Amino acid sequence: MEKLPQSFVDRILHQFPDDGKELLTALDGQPRTSIHLHPLKSVHVGLSGENVPWFDRGFILAERPSFTLDPLFHAGCYYPQESSSMFLNHVLYSIWNEKRSIVALDLCASPGGKSLILSSFIGNDGLVISNEVNKTRNSILCENLQKWSATNTLVSQTSSEKWSTAGIDFDLVLVDAPCSGEGMFRKDHESRSEWNEHAAAACGRRQTDILNDVAPIIREGGILIYSTCTFAIEENEQQCRTLMESGQWESVSIGIDPSWNIRIIEENGYQAYQFLPHRIPGEGFFISVFRKKSITSTRNKQRPVRVFRAINRQEKEILNSWVDGDCHLTVAPDQSIYASSVDADTLNSWASGIYFTMPGIEVGRLVRNELIPAHALALSPLRHPSIHEEELNEDEALQFLRGESIQPFSHAGWVVVKYKTHPLGWVKSLSNRVNNYYPKEYRIKMR
Repeated sequence: MEKLPQSFVDRILHQFPDDGKELLTALDGQPRTSIHLHPLKSVHVGLSGENVPWFDRGFILAERPSFTLDPLFHAGCYYPQESSSMFLNHVLYSIWNEKRSIVALDLCASPGGKSLILSSFIGNDGLVISNEVNKTRNSILCENLQKWSATNTLVSQTSSEKWSTAGIDFDLVLVDAPCSGEGMFRKDHESRSEWNEHAAAACGRRQTDILNDVAPIIREGGILIYSTCTFAIEENEQQCRTLMESGQWESVSIGIDPSWNIRIIEENGYQAYQFLPHRIPGEGFFISVFRKKSITSTRNKQRPVRVFRAINRQEKEILNSWVDGDCHLTVAPDQSIYASSVDADTLNSWASGIYFTMPGIEVGRLVRNELIPAHALALSPLRHPSIHEEELNEDEALQFLRGESIQPFSHAGWVVVKYKTHPLGWVKSLSNRVNNYYPKEYRIKMR
């Protein structure tokens, strides 16, 4: 293990005079592995451990399993997620004790754990736009949301300064900001070698720019949640001070159970919550919540563009036997069809400022009036119940996930294969073979 940088050690001892030594010792210890259980799919997950104190669907494992070789992981029954970040669920329920229609943006969303929490909390009456500007990380985000089968979530790839041109008034914006990553030093040893004493200041400047960019898109009375996985004051407390000094925001206090051992920061009229690895079972994390007091008028709405269209009558007749649910069927520029929680006109009104990489659940493409179904549809609750399904055992499930052939079925045509009742993907059953349609980019190589 690479040693902690000496300048980091010196700063931590000065920053946390009562906790510094224990904190540094914890950063050289063994991290805990935790998972976020899907609210509807987790019935067969048989991993042992203990509950995350602040999240009833969070589970700290007794030991780290091989997620890659567990078909239930690929079916989206659970998501490996850092337990400290699961505190977001407690924050949401503290702000809104009654469910209502909420339009939310997760601005820096990849790999997607916080978007999953937002999606489950908001439900089908609301909408989550999960954004990641980095192309590679955006693909990871799309994969994780596909596994989760979130029907109320769209994925976009747009830089923070462009959001004010889309014309959306958000009830909630989550900025889990890019940071120096100090809180992950126990879990991510590579981040130690990448760290330098100027990293916090550079990240702080970027975080300030991002927060300034998103201020105009939050409605009056709307919520801004700011979080990082670092300990640096420039990236945490200083960002909160700057928000309060702007006069646009008021701090929102969140009730904390003292037994959770979360450090509460109260200064300059705001309250924040810090997770220190020697006090809690997770990694380093910082979060603070603000409510917008005044309207910012620096928006520049652009005219709608025509990039999406609603399906026509012929397409609808074909898709009626594939999709069952309350959704809008929309054709994207690449001719992929999506089942979206918003219609094509709304997507077009936003698309002048936002680039959507996944505007809903991908249904598939029509080729000569036949649907080639997308992987996301196999996992989705929107899939029509008349579609044939076949149950696989564990060996067969792993064969399928590796992209290998499996034994033919008596049923001919498109089939959803499942493991312990949970969908894994599509095969096409022919008279003497089964064609495996599990996406090549998702296939496992481990034996």
